[in-house]
Amino acid sequence: MGAVVTQSATQGANVSGWNLASIWDNSAAPSSGNTYVNQATMVLRTPEASNSVFAGDSLTVRGVLALKSPGNASRTKSADVILDGGTISNYTAGGGFTQTLAGTLQVLSTSTISGGGGSEIRHNQFTALVSGSANLNLNSVTPASANIFANASNTFSGTWNLQSGILRFTNGGAVGSGLIAMSGGTLEIQDNWVGNSLALSAGSVALADYQWTVQSLTVGSTNFGQGTYDIAALNGIGGVTFTGSAGTITVIPVPSVIVSLMAGAMPLIARRRRL
Repeated sequence: MGAVVTQSATQGANVSGWNLASIWDNSAAPSSGNTYVNQATMVLRTPEASNSVFAGDSLTVRGVLALKSPGNASRTKSADVILDGGTISNYTAGGGFTQTLAGTLQVLSTSTISGGGGSEIRHNQFTALVSGSANLNLNSVTPASANIFANASNTFSGTWNLQSGILRFTNGGAVGSGLIAMSGGTLEIQDNWVGNSLALSAGSVALADYQWTVQSLTVGSTNFGQGTYDIAALNGIGGVTFTGSAGTITVIPVPSVIVSLMAGAMPLIARRRRL
């Protein structure tokens, strides 16, 4: 049975590399069979110079996992990450480039993904499969910085809590079954989408020409009833701006879906009884 290894030294600005032996309490480089824990008070930085794979079986983040690369470069890091109250943040100097996390990402407790500080545009992309049922806060200092989720097999069932910056799903499957809450920033789902619920209090929604279907839709204090709403109707509420031309959001509450399914099944049940 493998060991649970804990980070014993935080990494400052000039130290980078999650596979370094010197930062772990067993004084050994991460290896297969062991699981690793980043402590709540510590920063763990990925290697700058190249793409990198974390060598341990898993990495639990309770402090900060800093995605790093040299200025003006994009990199891919791969790990099986468990977010347990921690933060994943883009620490790359220079703007306009994307740091990608591959592997898996489980949201175990309320955690945060951030574009980092400073005035640069910094994008985080997650090709990792995202799972878990806790709240995930998403923010960026720069409005044009995006947190991008691209895995169509995501099973995340918690709350995507957009606070600032851009939350971009490159396909409908990347949302999983989670609720989306927005108090600022810009929401993009670049696909036709059938999902859970939208609770929007401020910010903007880039609906474009897509058709979304949800179980519930709240804009500010307004709960939308069953029906299909175009851009004009959605913008009539105020507080949240919807952009696009032919996009629509259709609300079908869960009980209505169940009633429709039952209504369709009743003739079949009656026919079977006659037989």
